[in-house]
Amino acid sequence: MLNKIVLALILLLPFIGCTQPQIQADTSTKVITANGEIAGELIKEINFKVKTSDLENFPAGEMTFIELGEANDLLKKIIGKDEVVIKNTTATLIIDYPLNKPFTLKMLSKKGFTRAMLLKTIVDSYKRIYKEEETTATVKTTPADQRPIMNRNQTNGKYGVWGHDLTDLALTGILVYQLPNGEIILNLEIDS
Repeated sequence: MLNKIVLALILLLPFIGCTQPQIQADTSTKVITANGEIAGELIKEINFKVKTSDLENFPAGEMTFIELGEANDLLKKIIGKDEVVIKNTTATLIIDYPLNKPFTLKMLSKKGFTRAMLLKTIVDSYKRIYKEEETTATVKTTPADQRPIMNRNQTNGKYGVWGHDLTDLALTGILVYQLPNGEIILNLEIDS
């Protein structure tokens, strides 16, 4: 029990007294309709642009996606990273790709959310999902060099991850929905 309390305090330390969003798992939020759509109105899309010196592939010097496996390295290069893109102090993040069982997080921030805060939360959440998946699965991930195809096999852990390793995923945007009760829902646009 004491180990769990110490671990919880260690995990919360970065959020105490700083502007990073607090994160709480919140699987009770019912935001998906029976046909799999968000039960709210799309109010905005948050896009990401990243400075790059690869002018051969990106003549404008900007990438419009962030590879999640390299997101921490790219964080400094995000254009408008400190801009508050969500003024609400709470938002629910939904991660549903490539998962069979969606993951939701209730995020809290005293001053709203910047692109950098959102990206860090998204990357940390994906790392957590993949780690929990591996520890709860009885069908383990086949190592990349032993796969008959490039794609990741489906595992049967807490989220049922399928098709892609974390390093295969790229964030292209965030769709921001507002529910009738005013709650803000963030749905990710992820490419692979």
